[in-house]
Amino acid sequence: YTLGTKTTAAVFACLALQPDCEPGEWEKRGFKPREILRQFIPNDTPVWAVWRDRVLEQMKSSKSVLDLKACGNRINAFDDDEKKWLSDLLLDARTAYQQHL
Repeated sequence: YTLGTKTTAAVFACLALQPDCEPGEWEKRGFKPREILRQFIPNDTPVWAVWRDRVLEQMKSSKSVLDLKACGNRINAFDDDEKKWLSDLLLDARTAYQQHL
């Protein structure tokens, strides 16, 4: 696989390591996706926090939540550059999902 960015690699690693069980069972099986994402990307800015939440929500859900609309009110205070950056990060996450399939 070619994973063009660190964000794509982080999501891909989570998907590859994700056990075949319900999300509520992950911790019992030692799978901690938030910690994996933080190991790849330790940044703790508001944009990264929203990104991590969206990726984790996507991993727990069958519906798509990797877009700006799914971020809801959490991005109201973001300026245009931050929204663009978040949109790019979410695109990287979608790329990881496509590579993982």
